This record gives sequence, C-alpha cells and structure tokens, in this order.
Amino acid sequence: ICVLDDGWQVTQGIWSPNGERLPQGLAPIRERLDRHGIKLGLWHSPMGIDSTTQRYRDHLNWVIKDSEGKPIMAQWNHPAFDFVSGFFDLFVEDCKKMIDQGCRFMKWDAINTFFSTLPDLDHGSSDYPPDEIRARYDYLLPIYVTRAMEILTDYEPELIIEVDLTEASRNMVGLAPLSQG
Repeated sequence: ICVLDDGWQVTQGIWSPNGERLPQGLAPIRERLDRHGIKLGLWHSPMGIDSTTQRYRDHLNWVIKDSEGKPIMAQWNHPAFDFVSGFFDLFVEDCKKMIDQGCRFMKWDAINTFFSTLPDLDHGSSDYPPDEIRARYDYLLPIYVTRAMEILTDYEPELIIEVDLTEASRNMVGLAPLSQG
C-alpha cells in the first residue's frame, strides 16, 4: 500500500485531487502502483474543514461551536464539522468518488470527540437541552463512523479503512469502528 498523505486533496474537507499538485488526477499514480501490485491509499481528516471553502460557507450549521458560539478548531487549525449530520452523506460521497478513481486504502485521521451540541442535526432537535444533544452526539459518533465504513466497504469490498484512534481525544468507545476497518 502506498498512502498519499495530507496535500493530495484540494484542501481540508474537499476530498478530491488537488488540480495544481495532481493535474492529471490520481490516474497516473494509480497506474504506476498497479504495475507493481501496490494499492493506492489516501489520507483523510474527515471532520476538518477549511474555513475558506464554499462548502464551509454553505454549511455553517454543521460547524461545531464552543459555548461562546465560536468554531471549535480541529487538528491543523481547521474548524470541525459535525459528523452526525448531513456532512456524513457528503463525506461518504467524496470517498466513493475516490474509490472510483482507484483508492483501495483510506487512513481516517483526527476523528476527535468535540462534544457537539449543535441543535437540529441527526443527534437532537432544539427541543432538547444542550447536554442531551451532546450525550446523543457522543453516543452516535462511533456509530456514524462505523456506518460510513460499512457503506464504503460494501461499495468496494477490497477497501481497507484505518481509523487513527491513538490519541486521548479520539476516544470512540467499543469495537464497532475496528470491526469494519
């Protein structure tokens, strides 16, 4: 497996090949790797989003915020998108496009627990207090990550997904994500 680390993508949260760095996309790299029996892998930071992108501006309701309403900064000083929201579907579709271009390994990095209390997403409406919304988010995050993995490995059975759970802030409990990796 040869994994292209951060920089292959347009930017954080826009999971398609960077046209300046990879003007022909992933095809030349994949073709060369195929000749040597090596699988193409891609690094992702599923929750990070570059605040200068249109995707960020179009979906401000998905940006996890602190108690003062300011975006919580994820790794590499990017705001974090709430994974238990419509962002889940966008991320899965981006990954499917990379699978269609030959990706057979994904490293998902920095899926941290940011304690989202955003109302009216998939983990609670504004009818509930923030602590209940947060508790439901904490419960659902590993389920959503596992579901994304299941959808993608059903889409491409040869796909391997590695989720980096090596830091204390990445405390998704249980074996569910590991069962799909």
